[in-house]
Amino acid sequence: MKKNKRVLYIGDDRGYWQALENRFRTTYEHVEFEFDNYPIFSFDLVNTKLVELMELRPSFIYIDLSKENKQMFQLSLYLKRIKSLKEIPLIGLTDNPNHIEEALLQGFDFVFLKGAEMHDVVYHPYMLRYPKEASKKHFALAKASSESTLKEVMRIGYFGEDYLHVECDSRFNVGDVLKIDTVIPSEYNKCNLFTVKNRSVKDLYYNYKYSYDLTVNFLDDLSEPEFEMDDAMTIEDKDEREKEISRIKQNQEQRISDHEIQLRNIKKKYKEWVVYNKDSKVAKVTKILIVDEFLDFLATEERKLDSFPYTVRVQTGFDDQFEQISRYLPNLIVYQIPFADIDEDIELTEEEKNEIISKNENGMTDFFSKLISKVNKIEDYSPFVIIFNCNTFSSKAFQDTFRYELILTNSGPINFDIILQMAKVFEKKQTEKFEGHIKNKIIELRKEDPSKYGRLTMNDFIESKYFISKTNELSRAYFEHSIEMIGISESEIFFNSKNELELGSYYVDYPFKMMIKLIPQGDEKFIVDGENLKFKGLIHSIGEVEKKELRRYVNEVYTEHKSKEREEEEQNFKELNEKVKTDLVAKELEKKSKELSDDAT
Repeated sequence: MKKNKRVLYIGDDRGYWQALENRFRTTYEHVEFEFDNYPIFSFDLVNTKLVELMELRPSFIYIDLSKENKQMFQLSLYLKRIKSLKEIPLIGLTDNPNHIEEALLQGFDFVFLKGAEMHDVVYHPYMLRYPKEASKKHFALAKASSESTLKEVMRIGYFGEDYLHVECDSRFNVGDVLKIDTVIPSEYNKCNLFTVKNRSVKDLYYNYKYSYDLTVNFLDDLSEPEFEMDDAMTIEDKDEREKEISRIKQNQEQRISDHEIQLRNIKKKYKEWVVYNKDSKVAKVTKILIVDEFLDFLATEERKLDSFPYTVRVQTGFDDQFEQISRYLPNLIVYQIPFADIDEDIELTEEEKNEIISKNENGMTDFFSKLISKVNKIEDYSPFVIIFNCNTFSSKAFQDTFRYELILTNSGPINFDIILQMAKVFEKKQTEKFEGHIKNKIIELRKEDPSKYGRLTMNDFIESKYFISKTNELSRAYFEHSIEMIGISESEIFFNSKNELELGSYYVDYPFKMMIKLIPQGDEKFIVDGENLKFKGLIHSIGEVEKKELRRYVNEVYTEHKSKEREEEEQNFKELNEKVKTDLVAKELEKKSKELSDDAT
């Protein structure tokens, strides 16, 4: 039986919801839909609603951000991080353009400014989820080649003493110099060039592919006045020439000296800024990953998962390679064994039930073997592994079987308070271990040279880091990719790039600033066209005024293009017609010439 497509709207704008529902029904008359509307809910219901959404499994989720958005942003992060839900298109609806970038950073696939324009609000999510079924309206396509830029939003996690730590989807190499726009105050940095110091695919905080440490350049390189020395060398009088050369060299030395002083000063100010702000946001050291097929524990957990002094991630399952472990490097890996499938309609003895449970748990031996193997392959990594709903094996049995001491089992379902207690124990042990190591180091150094190391303290061994809240403007950075625009309609855009891009949302600055979502073309991210990679994007996040301007621009280019095509066709026809006439005249002359030749003979 074919499953109906379910459309969920979370919001209180009944008029807009009705218009959206009507648009779905009229565009896809042949499709059976189910429409659900949740009113905006409070923060303490986010966890409960997440569990409900997992059971509901909608095909599309629309969230109205016009009124309350903080709890909606929290929900969106869960939806896009959880393996079993991330394929569901998540669409934000707002009246406020200032909500757009924040919503996209929280995981929304599209954000639309609410208005009468409804085509893209339905078409874009449908194209993303069901590309072969999407009903496309054929808009005019303006084909024109023009250079443009694609702007990628990066996230800054923290500032180090001479670098910043960012995450993004683009791949760079160590040593690359990147031009990145930030809002670091100009008194701490006057240069938008940063050098890649380190790249990693592990220990990520945001939902990106890479993290980088970027060295701050602080000042632009010192540039010398063009042709100044060349002009001096053309002076004929020797004394005047040498005098001018001497003056130029002195000025150069002075500029170099001033530049070095300015560089030292701004480096010092930047470091002081980092040190001053290092305690403004307490970094969460311990990370928890909870994996449960249905996340049932959230149904009764009203506390916000980000309200604890630990980073908490929830997941419905691991992928085949357990990449969630290497990506996040959780200190506590919590796993709930799926409940055994016991038919309640069949009367079983307690012994028979226990046998089914035991068989279920024994069948997971290979899974746990792979999990522990993944953990052991990661250097300097020893997390606690806590297994809930484990009725057959003790902690000792697991430890002996998999030769890993940090395994704990619990026969009950996931208990979040137990997890928090274990996180507290883990963090305390790690802190004691770290502080003990530093204290021993200080003792060794003081023995080595009491006068030199007599005033060493714990803080001398701890790097200062200024951690940034994800809602802080400082947490955003922007990198521009060069592209060649080759086609644009009022709904879609096509361009060439020399570099591979992740299928996410980017800013485009031409014909005006707008957001696009890159989507697959068939089964591929892009189409290879010689040296170019051809990408397709769906335009969103623009208002009705911008939509009209885009439509006008496209029609102008389209009309101009068609006019040129007609002119070329007319010219080609004219040339062909002239050629035919010329050929006919030539043949006629040839015929007459032959007739005259025959008469003469």
